[in-house]
Amino acid sequence: SQQQWLTRNSKVGEWVQGVWNMVFVGVEGAPKDQCGQGSSGFPAVTVDETPVVAEKPFVTIDSKGLYYLNIPEVKSKTSGVEWAGSQKVGFEHVFVVKEGDSAADINKQLAKGMHVVITPGTYVLQESLKVVKAGTVVLGLGLPIMVAGNGDSVIEVGDVDGVRVAGMILEAGPVASPTLVQWGTGKYKGSAKNPGVISDVFGRVGGPAR
Repeated sequence: SQQQWLTRNSKVGEWVQGVWNMVFVGVEGAPKDQCGQGSSGFPAVTVDETPVVAEKPFVTIDSKGLYYLNIPEVKSKTSGVEWAGSQKVGFEHVFVVKEGDSAADINKQLAKGMHVVITPGTYVLQESLKVVKAGTVVLGLGLPIMVAGNGDSVIEVGDVDGVRVAGMILEAGPVASPTLVQWGTGKYKGSAKNPGVISDVFGRVGGPAR
């Protein structure tokens, strides 16, 4: 039986059966709300519109072989699937991280206002990645593993708006880290129109011995 299911901003032709915690947010064709099993259907929680959403950044390549970083805009009260509405950034504004690049190398590029795309691999960081410019994207491809090497946070985001961090595994290293992600100082309330967004980022405190 399927449990703990969430579908968001999609379109379905039909949805058959379910057990509990079946949640549909902004889904066209979603089943009706139903509390418990009943004659009208299976248990489901349905929210007609997604209140606020910003999809995960992604990379595309055009017919000339040029790469682009696509940054979906923040949208409100949406339903169904929509591909339009992304900022397209050429890779001249993107630093591509490869194994062998250090945290210092990455921070130098972040300080310049470059976006960062991290290729698959394991990166043991000797300092936190510091995101200090508004609108910066830090995107991992293939879930790179980012290890806190000295007990620091893996990523520290300053009091800036519109930052996107996505697609990576954050791992505690041999020295205890109080946090793996620090987002802001707690003194800045942020922007409802241009929020920071974290997508598909997983933190683990176990894993292989390093």
